[in-house]
Amino acid sequence: MNEIINLVNAIGTAIAALAAIVGFILAIRQYRREGTRKKCSETLALYNNLFKETYDLRDEYCTIIPNADLFAFKELHKNSPLCNKVLNLLTHFESFAQGLEYDIYDFGIFIYQTPQEMFEILNILTQFVYEVRSEKGYDLLFNGFIDLVSYTSLCMQNKRNHKKIPRKYKRIKV
Repeated sequence: MNEIINLVNAIGTAIAALAAIVGFILAIRQYRREGTRKKCSETLALYNNLFKETYDLRDEYCTIIPNADLFAFKELHKNSPLCNKVLNLLTHFESFAQGLEYDIYDFGIFIYQTPQEMFEILNILTQFVYEVRSEKGYDLLFNGFIDLVSYTSLCMQNKRNHKKIPRKYKRIKV
């Protein structure tokens, strides 16, 4: 009789341990899903702010300097407040690039949300960065932003050619 009781206790303990393990695994999965959802939500919110800030700055630039190329270095140098706004925008993109690199933000959302026109603005800003670098002698100025635009360029080509787009950001050393 004792052997039957011991066997039932052992089976009960095994079932309880199995239930605890399953509960633990389910809790981990739920935690990861919630983390992914939060990461996507934060990426969308930040991207929407960057998008709005970029287009607002573009519109302001076109209003103040109507007949010049967009974000022309020489024209911006003549207008210190506007130049500072461009540098501020680049700083925000630099921080965003760092967040993508450390997997704080979701790169796939950034790529799928970025329209061609925004990408063209980022390329123009890249030229501005190169000109600021050469003038000031800062070779690493906005390096994260430049790397982000370079990798985004590769991903945008894949997007246009209906090829698979990487979900993770991989920094390209320029």
